[in-house]
Amino acid sequence: MRASLLICLVFIACLAGCGGSATDPTTSSEPDVAAPSVGQTDTPAVAEQQVPTEPAVSAAQPLEVDPGIVESPEMTQEIAPPEAEPLAIPDATPAAPEPSETASPDAQRIKADVGVGAKGRGLDKFQGGVLVTPAKAYFTLRERAIFQVQIPQAMQMYQALHGTAPESHDQFMKEIIQANQIQLPELPAEQRYVYDPQAKELMVERPTR
Repeated sequence: MRASLLICLVFIACLAGCGGSATDPTTSSEPDVAAPSVGQTDTPAVAEQQVPTEPAVSAAQPLEVDPGIVESPEMTQEIAPPEAEPLAIPDATPAAPEPSETASPDAQRIKADVGVGAKGRGLDKFQGGVLVTPAKAYFTLRERAIFQVQIPQAMQMYQALHGTAPESHDQFMKEIIQANQIQLPELPAEQRYVYDPQAKELMVERPTR
């Protein structure tokens, strides 16, 4: 009885030993690959790229302009405000009234001729002086040239162009005297030149004595 039990145990032990030596089907026959060392598996760290930053522009530092860029006149021209038109100021001095065709009761009119000028007549009181006679002769010749030559010639030319003589004092002074640059002699105080359109003559109006 004991002998048979011992034989069974030996048989079971043999079966167990054969089973342990058999190849495990789940175990891979390929040799294990050695795991790399920690130093080998570590990849080199990628250097962090440093993005260059532009330096901050100071507020007080002027910006540099490329010389190749030319600014157009429209960009640089400043818009000027519209100019204010000056206010028209009326003339404070009223226009001198035109002399009447007839002399006033307190005045008389004589034809403008040699001797009406103030400078020639002012030398009468110095009659006989060394320089008086030549001076009076000069003013006499000057007045004769104006009243007897220049004005008559200007009147003839005006009548030839317009077919008539000046019709007013202002027209005579503008078309005859100013247009021909005639320098009328200066008159004594309280006297003035007056053109008579009816007589077609330049007159001198002076107070009645």
